[in-house]
Amino acid sequence: MDYHHFETLPSEDYDGVRTMETLVHATDPLTVLKGFYHILKPGGHLAMHDYDHFYELNEVIGTELAKLMKELSEYGSMPTWQRAHRWCYNSLLKEAGFVDLKEHDYSENIRPMLRLFWWLAAIPYYIIVFFHLEKYFVNAIRGARGCYAQKYWRYVAISARKPEV
Repeated sequence: MDYHHFETLPSEDYDGVRTMETLVHATDPLTVLKGFYHILKPGGHLAMHDYDHFYELNEVIGTELAKLMKELSEYGSMPTWQRAHRWCYNSLLKEAGFVDLKEHDYSENIRPMLRLFWWLAAIPYYIIVFFHLEKYFVNAIRGARGCYAQKYWRYVAISARKPEV
C-alpha cells in the first residue's frame, strides 16, 4: 500500500499509528500525515521515529558534505530529507491538524550503534566509493556517511494526538 493514499481504509477506525524512519521517504509528507489523521479515531495517537537535521542552508555544512547528503537523499529515496530541518515535522503535524506534540531526541542513544556500523562498513565503504557504486549500496553508504555527518542530524521520536471531537 502506498502510504500517500489511505482512501481504501475506513476513516476514524484506528486507535494509533506508528512509523519508524518512514516520513523521510515520503514524496509529500503533509499528504501522508493528513492520511494518518483521517484514519485515526478522535483522540487517536501518532508515534513517529525519524531523522531531521540542524542546518537550513547547505553552506553551513560545506559543499562536500552537502553533496554527500544530497546523494544520500537521492540514492536512499528520501525526498523529505532535504527539507527535514529541525521542527519541520512538528510544523507539518500541526498543519495536518494534530495536537499535543511531543518530541524527544534519541541521537545520543543511537550514536554508539552508528560508530559500530562504521567500523563494520569502513572497508566495504571505501571499495564501493572507489568503484563509484554508491547508488547500489545505499545502506552501507548511509551508515558510513551518517557517522561522518552525525553532528548535523538528529534521530527523534515525535508523538501527537488527533483532537477529540
